[in-house]
Amino acid sequence: MSNMTELSRRIRKIYLLRRGLFGKLAADLEVDMQQNPILQYVKANPQCTQVELAKALAVSPASIASSIKRMQKTGLIQKEVNEKDLRQNRLSITQKGLETSEQCKAIAQSLNHKMFDGFSEQELEELESYLERLIHNLSSNKNEEDISLFSIIALENQLSIKESGGKND
Repeated sequence: MSNMTELSRRIRKIYLLRRGLFGKLAADLEVDMQQNPILQYVKANPQCTQVELAKALAVSPASIASSIKRMQKTGLIQKEVNEKDLRQNRLSITQKGLETSEQCKAIAQSLNHKMFDGFSEQELEELESYLERLIHNLSSNKNEEDISLFSIIALENQLSIKESGGKND
């Protein structure tokens, strides 16, 4: 029987290597690892509010406000006051933000191709099946089995909050 501890370490190592490579390849872009999901969410949900964004990514509104401010300065996001409710700000992605988003997507696709190089279609299907089973085994509810980008980011943020003693900004 394979050493399950070693398998778990390999899964973590894959995550860390991919994250590090993404950071290196995206270094010239004016977006960091925490801002990319914000950019992707605003792109997918035009005119969303900062509160909606904070809930979707499971971070504090203060943390989102800080990131949005930086992203406005770099020209990735624009914020408009909601004329119906002056307390609400609506977010939209700029042309520069769209271009950056596409560059991030291309980097991610490039990493996927590199990571799965040499795998046959059948091997990829088998791997997907094994990974789905691992996710199912560790999930306590159906929401945790969701593999969308935003649900994964939210789960990662929730775990970071717990590890930091409850502070999420």
